[in-house]
Amino acid sequence: GIGYKLLTVGNKGTILLINLIGRTFLNERLDDPFTKADEILSLYESNKPDYIIVDFHAESSSEKHALGFYLDGRVNAVVGSHTHVPTCDARVFPKGTLYVTDIGMTGNIDSVLGVKKEIILKLYLTGLNQRFEWEYSGRNAFRSVILDMKQNKIERLDLEI
Repeated sequence: GIGYKLLTVGNKGTILLINLIGRTFLNERLDDPFTKADEILSLYESNKPDYIIVDFHAESSSEKHALGFYLDGRVNAVVGSHTHVPTCDARVFPKGTLYVTDIGMTGNIDSVLGVKKEIILKLYLTGLNQRFEWEYSGRNAFRSVILDMKQNKIERLDLEI
């Protein structure tokens, strides 16, 4: 896809939402997310949006951290995604960028990333590919973060539903 979208939020202004994909541990031919971030940000140098949020879909927490520091002060927030496991490191980087390594998953928490745990256990115990089935019974949670870019605060949100 394109990897970014400029959103107009009524009289609240504009938000540039950027989605980047990490390369560490992923067996895909992907663009360098650091260079791609620079390319996208350069498109808006003359007409800077009110807010810039980066969703970094990556496996490696160190790659997410590095991108957070790389973009610190140039974007309002860097939020990691992909692992489905929320991290407890929500913070403000030195130059003001809001950051969290992974916002977590909204879905069934009596599962392995939403898939029936028995299927995933069989996958790991046998090494054979399995057909994934979503788990619908058990507990669910809504996990995310609240980005307050006016107050420059980030807060974890973890609700069992």
